[in-house]
Amino acid sequence: MITLTHDVLKKYIDNNKNLAFYRKRFCYGDMRDIFLNPHNQKVISLYGLRRTGKTVLMQQLMQEINDYDRMCFIQCQYSDDMMDLRSAIEDNDSCDYIFIDEATKLDNFINTASVLSDIYATAGKHIIMAGTDSLGFEIASKDELFDRSHLIHTTYISFREYNYLLGKSLDDYIMYGGTLTPDGTFYNKEICDAYTNSAIAENIQHSLEHVGRGGKFGPLLSFYADDELTTFLNKIIELHNRTFLAKTVNRRFKSHDIGSLKDLVAKKSDNQRLIIEKLKSPELQQQIMDVLKIKEPLVQTADARAVEAAKKWLETLDVIYRLPGTASQETGQDEEVIFTQPGLRYCQVTAAMDLLKNSSVLSDLPYEVRNELCQQLDADVKGQLLEDIIFYQLAKEPGFSEKFSISKFDDGSGEFDIAVMNKKDGNSCVIEVKHSDRAVEAQTRYLNDDDFCAKYEAQMKSQIVCKMAIYMGDSLPENLYGVSYVNAEEFLTSPLECLTKVYERGKRCFTLEESWQRKLPSFPIA
Repeated sequence: MITLTHDVLKKYIDNNKNLAFYRKRFCYGDMRDIFLNPHNQKVISLYGLRRTGKTVLMQQLMQEINDYDRMCFIQCQYSDDMMDLRSAIEDNDSCDYIFIDEATKLDNFINTASVLSDIYATAGKHIIMAGTDSLGFEIASKDELFDRSHLIHTTYISFREYNYLLGKSLDDYIMYGGTLTPDGTFYNKEICDAYTNSAIAENIQHSLEHVGRGGKFGPLLSFYADDELTTFLNKIIELHNRTFLAKTVNRRFKSHDIGSLKDLVAKKSDNQRLIIEKLKSPELQQQIMDVLKIKEPLVQTADARAVEAAKKWLETLDVIYRLPGTASQETGQDEEVIFTQPGLRYCQVTAAMDLLKNSSVLSDLPYEVRNELCQQLDADVKGQLLEDIIFYQLAKEPGFSEKFSISKFDDGSGEFDIAVMNKKDGNSCVIEVKHSDRAVEAQTRYLNDDDFCAKYEAQMKSQIVCKMAIYMGDSLPENLYGVSYVNAEEFLTSPLECLTKVYERGKRCFTLEESWQRKLPSFPIA
């Protein structure tokens, strides 16, 4: 156990030259206010995946307090236990501000964590903790630390915060977003796999190992006993991302939409008719699905309860968000899952696309055709990821759930990417999301389909008063094709304000149009 205080701690903080260049995360203000509240008798747990700024948050707080004689920074190691931590705190009894890093390395942390609040926080110590296996904080907060801890989550980094902290664009966020490592965590599959293994799978396994006697594995116990739990968790993550790509392929081929491939084939290929027929054939689509399947027996033969347990822990760790109402027992459709770190999904999906591009399934197609097909799928993937990013940021936006409810609407014949219902008046705004900087009428296909809109209104019992397209181009001052076009970065920078503004404008226009139609005189048909 390493303990720093007084001048040694001051030197440690002062020598961190990068600290001055780090902007503070959005949760910093809440963390500071809770920590410095003289009436607070709870500990603070910084809860999140690696590389999301937990240690930096503590260091920034130390720097702001700037009273190193009253501060103690403790770094735990795997050889330590709670008695060692208590000794370190009591040996520095004059310190009122206690910062504990790698707390989850204590071998009995989850089962003894309440000591920190019951003995030290109630005696006036201000305590904040962080740890690599941060799932342990969530488990402890429901047991040992129940009602004794403030959990501050760091895993989710919205685009607005990502842009503020790193100055990166929305495309950067789509491809690499999710951590605060300047050189990126998701730039290639090797680094991404190492991250998912250590930051996610091992995080879950290590945390479950330290709950009570014998751990808390439930349906996952057999995988743990066979030393296959981290592999299984990683394969569940990969399965969801392969499924995501498979759905993207289905959308692309659903209406034989092979787009610019037709022109490319006409220019580059002599046997253009045969190539077009192959691209349109259901057999090719099925072969692509077969390539994308996870052939790992661990996943194929896993009990449904084990899969559900794995997804539950991934959800608890803020890795995934499970969209309610997207699963269907009738069709066998699995629920849709959003990954809160878009870079993780994009990296795994592009690796699967490379696998597809180099597979024998496409080998008899000209290279240019294979390349163009994968470029189209890449654009589709970015569009789907942008849709997920907007959906999840709205769901997490402070104050949003007080005013609106959010859902997707798909009846098999068409879909609204996002549907938002105003809780006060019951009216709706339907949204199309496009990763494109061009505004074209085809984008409003479902938004302006009267029959499809009527289906939504009948099923949801809600009047559509606002239609919006969120895309990569400039926000337009006036409606185009009867739709409000809004720039995606602008929307994600202030989603609630932007949505409210467009909704109120759409509602006024709808009310005026409805009023005007009611006043129209009726004429007999000649």
